[in-house]
Formats: sequence, C-alpha cells, structure tokens
Amino acid sequence: MDADYATKLLSDTGRVEVRAITDKAVKSYYLTDPDELIRRANQLSASGFNVYTTLNTFGRVEDCVSNTDIVTINRIFFDFDGSSAHCHRKEVMSYLSALGWPEPLRGNSGNGYHLLYRCKILPSDELTKQLRTIYTVLGERYESFDPVVYNSARLCRLYGTLNYNDKNGLGSGFVPPLSKCAVPAHWQTVKHRQIEELYELLKPEKVVVRKPSIKSGKATGVGDYSTLDIVSWLQSHNLYLKPSHIDGMHYVTCPRHHRHAKHSTSIAYDDSNGKPAFKCHNSKCHGYGLWELIAELGGADDYCREVYRV
Repeated sequence: MDADYATKLLSDTGRVEVRAITDKAVKSYYLTDPDELIRRANQLSASGFNVYTTLNTFGRVEDCVSNTDIVTINRIFFDFDGSSAHCHRKEVMSYLSALGWPEPLRGNSGNGYHLLYRCKILPSDELTKQLRTIYTVLGERYESFDPVVYNSARLCRLYGTLNYNDKNGLGSGFVPPLSKCAVPAHWQTVKHRQIEELYELLKPEKVVVRKPSIKSGKATGVGDYSTLDIVSWLQSHNLYLKPSHIDGMHYVTCPRHHRHAKHSTSIAYDDSNGKPAFKCHNSKCHGYGLWELIAELGGADDYCREVYRV
C-alpha cells in the first residue's frame, strides 16, 4: 500500500480504524503504527478484502467508530463516481483552488475519484450544517459528486489496496484494480474560515414566508409578487374580464363587488410597464390594493416567476 499516505494519515490522526470487508465477513482493527498499518492492509487486500480506514481523529470507542466519536476533523473528503467523475473532480478542484484552497490529495479508488483536503478543525453542529450545504449544492451541480459523504466517521478506501467488487471475488478470474493516490509534496491545510466562505457562496438565498394581514398590507407566501402573472392568476379565480385599449391595463371583477352599492370599474396592471397592481374604484374598496387582494384570494405564489428572497 501507499507508505507516504499511511504515514501522513497516522501523523495527523494518531490512530485509525481499519475496516476490512467482503460479502461474507467484516474485520476491524485499531492501529497506530504506519508499518503495522501497511503490513496488515497488504495482508487483508491479498486475502480478498476491501480495505478502508477512518479519516479523522476519534476518542475512546466501544465498537466501530461513529460520528459522535470524532474529536478532530482532519480530512474533507470529496467522492466522484460515474462517467464524468474525472472531469468533475478537475472542475471542483479548479474552483476551490481559485478560492484559495490548497492543493488536495488526489485519489483513485479503482472505480471512482477522490479529493482529500487536509485540515484540523473541531467538529460542531455549525460545521456539519456548512458541509451538508456545500455537499448538497455540489451534488446538484455535478452528477458524479456524492453529496452524502460529509459525515465525520466516513470511511475511505486505503490507497494501495485492491478494489474487489461484490460480484467478482478472489479466484473468479476478475482482476481487481489497484487504488492509488497522489499526496502533495507540501500538503497544506484548509482553514475553517475557508469552509465558511465557501458555505456563504453556495448556500441558497433565504426564502421569506410572509404572514397574512390584510390590515397591514402584508401577504402570505413565498412568491416574489413583482413577478406575478396577474392576468393568469385572476383568470384562475374567474375575475378577469378583458384587456383595455391601454397597454398593460386590464378590466377585472373586484372580488368584493357584492359589497358595492353601485357598479364600479376595477383595474389590474400587469408587469409589462412595471410591477403588477390592482385598483378598485368603488369607495367601499378604498385602500384595497394588490397586497389585500393577494391575502384574500390566495394562490398567487403559483403564478410568480420567482420566489421572494432577501
């Protein structure tokens, strides 16, 4: 196996869990010595086991390492699988490099590609939230990117060992590929502030749900009402009558027409010349505008081209 990788891994974490897996057995070992790690990994790999290790520092454990056992995050692990994996790995690495992230370890598991960024960060709920968001967004942008491998107890294939797939065990005639990696000569660490900055760049804009209050002129929903297709929306409520001869203006029925003492004209303006608007010319509807109309009728969100963001 890769001696340089093993040495740096144990130098950063002090101890690793080695987990060796076949379709019939699972073996687990806790090791602190690089030479012993290399010897045991080579032995297990030659015996048909897929060999993995933890990536982060853990405290006392009862059985296999879990997320709650992690006391220091030492690696940020990105995993790419599929036909576009190699290309997408390069794109993500270039993107992060442009943001000032240091050179990562580049790994090949035998059927996928990895990026491992070195770090030394205390685990926290805030860090987990940041990583979850980063991984989710990268997963949406790159189909080969695995968005669920941000958990701190994640196992990674031990580079320099063989990759046996489930259907082709030792002696089946299948030649398992060898996993491998390229460790940077000067492997610098990613700082927590760089993760925070990436999170701020990638996190979705906040969607504000506004509470209904006709008196205050506020309306329920997540729609950006400056993008409301008011014509289609009023048609859905059977309140639309016809366009006027003035561009952008339309004749509509006021939903409160039954309160009117006499017939009055109600006008809606679409967003072709600005923001949508509504005006009823009956005196009993004084102050009754678009916000009040949205709050009373409902369903306007479905006719907005965009959501409301701050």
